[in-house]
Amino acid sequence: MEKTVIVDSGVIVAALLQRDLHHAWAKANLERMTGSCLTCEAVLSECFYLLEKVFDGRERLSALLERGVLRVDFALPNHLLHVLQLLRRYHDTPPHLPTERARRAARRLPLLCA
Repeated sequence: MEKTVIVDSGVIVAALLQRDLHHAWAKANLERMTGSCLTCEAVLSECFYLLEKVFDGRERLSALLERGVLRVDFALPNHLLHVLQLLRRYHDTPPHLPTERARRAARRLPLLCA
């Protein structure tokens, strides 16, 4: 049975970066997936930035997208009001748009995080 999960930048970067503390766990979980890993544009932007100086990091991230392992399935305009509500609710924590998008999407799907 295919299972779809939401992944944030922590899991993606850990799976691609061998020196990451959670590398083995993240890589093993992504390899075991039979379904899709959903993410959003903000997470991908963060991943490309974090992997910028990692040898072949951006290319390996691109390959995950090309092979369909990672899929973007969240459009902020469709959820804008709810995301803004979440930002207001958690006003005492630093705003982090990828996290708010993940919170919104997680109401529909399981979340895989490191």
